[in-house]
Amino acid sequence: MKLLIVDDEPLILKRLEQLIVSSAVGIHEVYATSNPAEALEMLKECAPQILITDIRMPKVSGVDLARYAYENQMQTLVIFVTGYSDFEYAKSGIAYQVFDYLLKPIDEEESLRTVKKAVSTIQEKQKHDEIHSMFQNYFSTHFVAARRQFLEKLLFHPLTHTKEQLVSIQKQFQMDTDALCLCAVRFTCSSGFGEDFYYSYMTEQYLNRSFSDFLTYPFGDMIYMLWLPQNGQPAVSAMYGRFQEIREKLEMNYPVRVFAGISDFTDDLSKVQLLRKQVARCLEHTAQKGAAPIAFFSDLPDAFVHEEYFDMVHTITKLIRLLRMGEKVPVQQEYEKITRQFQGRTDSYISEMIDLITSNILLFIQGLSIPSTELAKMERQILVPLRQQTDVQLKLQYVQYWLDYLVDWIFDAQAAEQNRLMQSIYDYIDTNFGDSIGLASLSEHVNRNPSYLSRFIKQQTNKNFSQILTGRRMEEAKSLLRTTSLKVPQIAQKTGYPNVRYFNRVFHSHFSMSPTDYRKVTAAFFN
Repeated sequence: MKLLIVDDEPLILKRLEQLIVSSAVGIHEVYATSNPAEALEMLKECAPQILITDIRMPKVSGVDLARYAYENQMQTLVIFVTGYSDFEYAKSGIAYQVFDYLLKPIDEEESLRTVKKAVSTIQEKQKHDEIHSMFQNYFSTHFVAARRQFLEKLLFHPLTHTKEQLVSIQKQFQMDTDALCLCAVRFTCSSGFGEDFYYSYMTEQYLNRSFSDFLTYPFGDMIYMLWLPQNGQPAVSAMYGRFQEIREKLEMNYPVRVFAGISDFTDDLSKVQLLRKQVARCLEHTAQKGAAPIAFFSDLPDAFVHEEYFDMVHTITKLIRLLRMGEKVPVQQEYEKITRQFQGRTDSYISEMIDLITSNILLFIQGLSIPSTELAKMERQILVPLRQQTDVQLKLQYVQYWLDYLVDWIFDAQAAEQNRLMQSIYDYIDTNFGDSIGLASLSEHVNRNPSYLSRFIKQQTNKNFSQILTGRRMEEAKSLLRTTSLKVPQIAQKTGYPNVRYFNRVFHSHFSMSPTDYRKVTAAFFN
């Protein structure tokens, strides 16, 4: 880091230069001049991060230097050296964002504090700029993947952004389209089990190759497509023609029947999950006998449009919140409430809702740090059979088994974590009881909030932290009184009580005798 000192008084200049050179303040190069005329040239050439300059000098003043640095965007922090009589004049530096002022006569401690503050400010800005640059580089490199991931989260998981935040994100991702809509394609096939997933994969590949304005998201035996047309909302006939082309190509190449649902258009990203409900309605309609294989939400009968739609996303959020608590009965009750809502629904609707539940639970699991062995066991015993099952009632039972398994695992994991935390607390007390410790130092050691720790310790032991600490200190005091010849004040010091009178009082309250009497009694007993 570079620093330039400018002062037409050589003694002040030399004093400041020696002070900074001899002090470890993070300055690696120090330049100095008492010639105001050459100060401007030095400022241009060495481009210092910090400039300390006298404010009143002939020809080129400190204000002139500050103005030059400001107007040329040099990012130089300017510190004015000024007297009381010049202070009003020094206020002109505010226009050029002067960092600080040093008053004459120069105070060494104050000067070093000011320079250290400037160095710290520059380092913080450099750190911020580096992080910002890394973020920008990452964002530009992974732009397409980041946009796709954001839209996927928006589509399949509970909404956590405000409308204003979504507008800002939409600009960042350069989503300038005036409208978007959601489409969904589902397959039925008469071939062997599992081939519908293969056809989903092949369809996704086909769509990615053929349509650059689709973002495709396979989801079980179905593919969602976010359509972001660049030239505004297309005509319905053009939309129908495009999906008819997709359907005909797939049915011509594979032994499948293809059904498609197409939502309304919207320019509001916060409505993406509403679009998801619309395409689910469309697919319910296409599942009926005689219904057209391609359905637009705008063309559905009133019964499909206005019938109350169960808000599954909100319910799943509540289910996961109960799951996180590790309590089986509330989770089972909430899941039973969900399954009751499926009565009278089509199998395709129930399958989609099961997929929605499992995808959100899988996202939740990712944050649990489940060991790989447990994940493998879960995959083998529950998830694979769930994905392979075609009977929706059996699928619902598999989800119930999965939820029960997860609740048990979370409960055991929470119990193990509580045991580890309690052991860490006891270890900390055992190691540090002789020092001045408290709940604040403990919370820092175990990285937990003090209020949470206080409640946790009370729940686990029915004692507070102070009582446990005091008990440990008293046990150590008894041991030292019984096994050593240390004097009572020394024992008080070793057990965390610098004040021997307070130590005596605490000891007496615990054992109904003084430390000296305890030593006499135990000595007589053991002798």
